[in-house]
Amino acid sequence: LGRTEIDMQANGPQGVTVEDSMSMVHISMGINPPASEHLLSEPAIVARLAAATIGARSKTPWLWLVEDYARIRDKIEAVFDDFKDFNA
Repeated sequence: LGRTEIDMQANGPQGVTVEDSMSMVHISMGINPPASEHLLSEPAIVARLAAATIGARSKTPWLWLVEDYARIRDKIEAVFDDFKDFNA
């Protein structure tokens, strides 16, 4: 799934964080329908791989996180000061 495509997850359309050439991080939301219903976003691919390979051995709620990317940003904020209030 490309950044230009709508990334629909359980909690609705999602935006991914991207860094531009000036090192500014911002949200990118796709506006085009996905080219295929079978495409997955990078976060969804990572979450599914982690859930399938690590499974119950992980304390990270991979599939829950990918339902709403704001949850991922909240986790980043907890360890990276520059992400403070990114979802605000």
